[in-house]
Amino acid sequence: MIDVNEHIGLAKSFASRHRALLGASLSWDDLFQEACRGLVRAAQSYDASKSAFSTYAWFWMRRYVYRAAEDPDALLVSLDAPATNAEGDEISYHELVGREDPQFGWLDLYLAVETLTLDDRLFLVKRFGEGWTLSRIGFLLGVTKQRAHQMEKEILAKLKEAL
Repeated sequence: MIDVNEHIGLAKSFASRHRALLGASLSWDDLFQEACRGLVRAAQSYDASKSAFSTYAWFWMRRYVYRAAEDPDALLVSLDAPATNAEGDEISYHELVGREDPQFGWLDLYLAVETLTLDDRLFLVKRFGEGWTLSRIGFLLGVTKQRAHQMEKEILAKLKEAL
């Protein structure tokens, strides 16, 4: 098993590098803490025959940090939150499912987005909610701009299929 203490510098490096990307969403201490959690997870499941530990750990640190930074309410709303239908009656969004109310056409989109993974949702929030470029998203995910473009097309295809 990998000794996490020997690789703590990797978590510090990760936190420092990603602080500028995440802005005010997480403090450096929170970034470092989540990176350490990812480092521990990587150490628990690392298989030396598949990749270098630092590469494997980077994946888990990124996963933990970005899940912590993700605001689940940024794109989704609670189905139990009160809403107003076309007649002005207050009901829950959950009660609106299956209704043909043009005011709530976005509900189909909500249900489609709900089928996506957290990473796909994060991609959508960064790309369309915060206006990030594909280059910036690629850097965040550790992939090229071209791969980020491919990922965007794949995610949008999943949404289209779910709709």
